[in-house]
Amino acid sequence: MAERIFQRLAGRSCVRVVALLASLALTTAATANVVIFDGFGDADINNNGVPLEEVDTDVAGSPPNGLVDTYVPARLEDAMGDGPANPEVTSVLDATDTGIRWLQTRGFTGGSASSAGAGQSKPTMRIIDDTQGAMQETMSTGLNIPAIDSGYAMSWESRGGGSSAAGFFDQRIELGPEVGDEIKVSFDFRFWRDAPNANTNIEPSRGELRFGLFQDTDNQLGQTNPFAGRQEDLNNDGFLDDVPAVWGQDEGFFEGDLTGRRGAGDDVGTNGDNGWTASVFAGDSILENGGGSRIREELQDDRILQGNDVHTIAQPENLNPDPFTDPIFDFITLDNDRVYNLSLSLVRATEVDPGDTITATLTVTDVATGVETSLTGTETLEDSTSGGIPIEGTGGVQSDSWDYFAIRNATSGASEYDFILDNFTLEQFGSNVGGDPIEGDFNNDGRVDNDDLNLLLNNWGATSQPAGWINSYTGPSVNNDELNALLNTWGQGTGTAVPEPASLLAALAAIGVASPKRRR
Repeated sequence: MAERIFQRLAGRSCVRVVALLASLALTTAATANVVIFDGFGDADINNNGVPLEEVDTDVAGSPPNGLVDTYVPARLEDAMGDGPANPEVTSVLDATDTGIRWLQTRGFTGGSASSAGAGQSKPTMRIIDDTQGAMQETMSTGLNIPAIDSGYAMSWESRGGGSSAAGFFDQRIELGPEVGDEIKVSFDFRFWRDAPNANTNIEPSRGELRFGLFQDTDNQLGQTNPFAGRQEDLNNDGFLDDVPAVWGQDEGFFEGDLTGRRGAGDDVGTNGDNGWTASVFAGDSILENGGGSRIREELQDDRILQGNDVHTIAQPENLNPDPFTDPIFDFITLDNDRVYNLSLSLVRATEVDPGDTITATLTVTDVATGVETSLTGTETLEDSTSGGIPIEGTGGVQSDSWDYFAIRNATSGASEYDFILDNFTLEQFGSNVGGDPIEGDFNNDGRVDNDDLNLLLNNWGATSQPAGWINSYTGPSVNNDELNALLNTWGQGTGTAVPEPASLLAALAAIGVASPKRRR
């Protein structure tokens, strides 16, 4: 395992390698695999293979339509120097750090075609250097606040509260089928005090951060929303016209607000996607000690990350026995001047059939001190009842596989704020990751079942590795050796007993193979 991790992280900075291996050392009891890591060292935020484009790093550039999109760097109110707060990244730090594709999903600022502020991305994300002293914000002559200090990072300039973005995996990440299997997403976070829209209040008086894992439940990734793109004056008449954008490939307005109001395809985006989310509060004396924080399972709705409490899995507890005094919650409120690691862990709590429940844990770690604060709860099979009778469809797990990560600075009474995110990591623990694959598990999903049988039958006789065939144990051809591997391991990794496939004899007859003896 250690050798695999070192190979995966070859070429990355020692700080990040050590940090990741340290985190893995805490979970030596389970098989673990770092599925995705993004430290932004490739200077290619949209992951198109071309680093240092305007959309990646330019702090004073413009989009193709000529409208001002990015920002002119601000100065600290108390800065002694007069240089830019955020010097532009001009070189690739680590070309192997390819990570995932990050795109804003909240849309663009409005206005007429001649408006100077029209067409700006909400939020604007760029790669900056967040090592100590690299920006005036982290200099001793500035605010002297901590940096994440592992090289490049992603900056987030919100242009209003309620901005949202997503990181797309280009693969479906599945929670393993066995009890104890786990998916964990984590990242380093700090507030961006010297954000480009700096004003008299350069730190949030109240902020809420929401993030989580989402499934493309309605299979819309790759589809075009005809209204979601950055509007342009296509007719040269002084008015902005709708421009299409592809969900998961382009920046755009993909939050689902347009559903049914603009025309066919206006619902392409987050609308209808299920997921799991966490909320963390910061800088609010009213919700001191994290009182507003939550873990939720999100069901199909028009918009994700809206803070709906219907499917809350966990929330802080008031420890103050006196209801007439200020509450004391058993969680944390993020400090404006500290660096944190935030994580959301999803663990299979019972068997997929018949149980299918997941335990979710939100953990906030103060990077400087190592102090951790956590919330945890389990999604039950039924959340709602009427007269003591469970309401069908209101409880139980709605998603146990995910296609993208989403994040938002919320607006529910919160002030606008900006932040820096780094070392995004998605880890997989348990039965369907790492180690030697199961013989017969041709699609490498951690179980030997009908999917593998169908893959075998559909490619019988192939002399090279077929599409979708991830593990071929006896060579590139699909023959009796592969069939024996399937029969010998049938049902492994599924978490429950799997009956012999009823169609197996017919399938064998169809491909002209005599049924071999199954070994025990």
